[in-house]
Amino acid sequence: MGTVHAKAEQNSDKGAVGSGIFEFEEPDTFEEPAPKPAVKLNGVRARVDRVHVDGLSRTKDDVIKSTIDDLFHATDFEDVIFRAHKVRRALDSMGCFRDIGVFIDVSKGPEATPEGLEVTFHVKELSRIVGGINTTTKHNLQWEGIVRDTSVLSKTTSFKVRESSGPQMKSVIRHIVTVDHRDEPIFPTRGTWVQFSSELAGLGGSVANVRTELQAQANKEVAPGFVSNTCGTIQLEWQGVHSWDGSFKVLEYKERSVTC
Repeated sequence: MGTVHAKAEQNSDKGAVGSGIFEFEEPDTFEEPAPKPAVKLNGVRARVDRVHVDGLSRTKDDVIKSTIDDLFHATDFEDVIFRAHKVRRALDSMGCFRDIGVFIDVSKGPEATPEGLEVTFHVKELSRIVGGINTTTKHNLQWEGIVRDTSVLSKTTSFKVRESSGPQMKSVIRHIVTVDHRDEPIFPTRGTWVQFSSELAGLGGSVANVRTELQAQANKEVAPGFVSNTCGTIQLEWQGVHSWDGSFKVLEYKERSVTC
């Protein structure tokens, strides 16, 4: 067999490297596009020419005009957005509207100014009859029955204790109302909690009493990690006993107040 000699082909192209099957071209370099300069909204002069509120049927115009008047004091586009959001929150806080939308467009018409804008609020008025359930208020109705038999073993026991001894039955109906506006039920940082309970005993049984108790708690964060807590309890109780012979005797009246 003979010997084969190979020689690399000379290529006059400056962009080519190597020769033959190993020849390749240098990749083209791509320059990244220059970033577009950011537009500062507070540098764009703008003013509000008109304000439209669509969806009104029962709400008076005077109430709306006093709310949207702040928009006409805007001096740039950023200020228009900020004031439009502020007006939207004011309309929402009225409690008369829902699904409030804000649209900003270029002012049009013969009275439009070169820097003028039109702001439109789309609202939906709430129905005149509105109902709902508030989960922060809870009602609890309880019934409790107790039978006790107190015996006197000592002859030296006072007559008052002997008179109240013997079998006793207590039937209690209790109603508890709780209003909780705290942010957390355990370790709250803000909000109030109020509980009012009424207890009526004597609808069957030998013990009769009326007890009313009010408990309240207030929490406020005075500094990060520091919470001020104020609580108090007021209790009124009127107690009596039905004897087995049908008579009724008042034993005592209690009034108690605790503050923490």
